[in-house]
Amino acid sequence: MNTPNLREAIPEYPTLAEVLKATHFQLAKWYRFLPSPGTAAIGTEMPIFEACLKEEASVLTVIIQKFGDLGGFTPELSKALTPGRVDPTRPDVPGLLPKVDRGYP
Repeated sequence: MNTPNLREAIPEYPTLAEVLKATHFQLAKWYRFLPSPGTAAIGTEMPIFEACLKEEASVLTVIIQKFGDLGGFTPELSKALTPGRVDPTRPDVPGLLPKVDRGYP
């Protein structure tokens, strides 16, 4: 049996090397938005699913560990990742909208 190409099966999951080099901000994005391990391989053959699940779970474990070691979420990180909010330190983040003053905090 051929070993499945997991990068084709799980394109949105980062590699372990990417996780080890990631910034606190990037880890926060992955922590919040990556799908559950194995989701990308639903509907594939069992060996591919199991390999995908195992790799994604190990990557997610490292993300969680490193993110926690860096202090986890801060109010600034949370705001930067909230659609419709502006993070003045991250004007390059696409999809964030200008803050609208609605007269309340």
